[in-house]
Amino acid sequence: VTGRASLSEAAFAPGQRAEPALTWKRLGVELKDVQPLAGRVALGLVRVEGATALVRRDARGHLDVLPESPAGTAQAASSASAGAAEPGPGTPAPSAAAMAWQVTVDQVELADLRLDWQDATTSPAAALRLDGVTMSAGPVRWPFGAPVTPGGPAGAASAAAQAGAPFDIRGRLAPAQTAASAATFSASGQASDRAASVALALDGLELRWLAPYLAQALTAKVDARLGTAARLEWAAGDAPRLALSGVSARLDGLRVHDAGAAPRTRPTLALASATVADAQVDLVSRSVAVGSLRIERPVLRATRDAQGQVNLLGWLRGEPGAADGAAASPDGVKPWQLRLADAQLSGGDLGWVDDRPTPAAR
Repeated sequence: VTGRASLSEAAFAPGQRAEPALTWKRLGVELKDVQPLAGRVALGLVRVEGATALVRRDARGHLDVLPESPAGTAQAASSASAGAAEPGPGTPAPSAAAMAWQVTVDQVELADLRLDWQDATTSPAAALRLDGVTMSAGPVRWPFGAPVTPGGPAGAASAAAQAGAPFDIRGRLAPAQTAASAATFSASGQASDRAASVALALDGLELRWLAPYLAQALTAKVDARLGTAARLEWAAGDAPRLALSGVSARLDGLRVHDAGAAPRTRPTLALASATVADAQVDLVSRSVAVGSLRIERPVLRATRDAQGQVNLLGWLRGEPGAADGAAASPDGVKPWQLRLADAQLSGGDLGWVDDRPTPAAR
């Protein structure tokens, strides 16, 4: 089968959902060589324009785009699957070669995608929007690294398939009501089912947009502007790898207020900027190496009340059942290692107010 196919002004609403979870203005597919009986699909350009998606998570953590899972359904399905997997006497074994599909796509493009995320597991509920998202990927070949079949794509396309599919994605991130001042993000590189190398970048992220998530770990109110860039390296197999290299980050205008602080009060912690450069993070070996750390004009206002409680120590929310001090690492788990090559701090200001002694010390 060859030709072109398109689907315009489509909408998808899973389950009992009233409004669509996914809509798009136009989906176009170029069919280069589709042979269902031979298990071969070769597509040219696949392009989606003007897609919008709305994904909601309720207080139980269930995504409304997924079907509900009644108790026992999974177990029953598993048992049925196990029974079906055992062929009876005289049943011929399925041919692996006949079951193996080969799919190639020259190019996949997304234009002007918008994704709204609403999360009721946080308090208050979180709401974020990815907007103006564009993506290009290809050539893509499945299975990754499969040999080229006669008449199939060759040359540069085959080499790209062996190394993983190249892709580039970029867009904006912000709450829906502040889209005009959205952060920008991008990810580009190559990825397959066994390895990935991706350059990541994020600029202009306001931490107050993440307040519902930060509140799960912090009692303090945090505001700052974050930008960061890194390269992600991942590999599966006998020598797994998951690491970030060339990490750089800049935090501007940090302001941390104690919980319940009156509006317009001075922050307990503030700094003009903090910059990290040339950092490496290895999540497999659990190590962090920082080339340099620069902190400009930090201000800290620490206090101890009449009961002896230091305000800074109350910022982290305690975990139920946690003992005093940090929990011990599980047996056999390697502790994290941190190495800092160079650090500079300039223009610092430290204030201490102690209301426990009499008279109060300042």
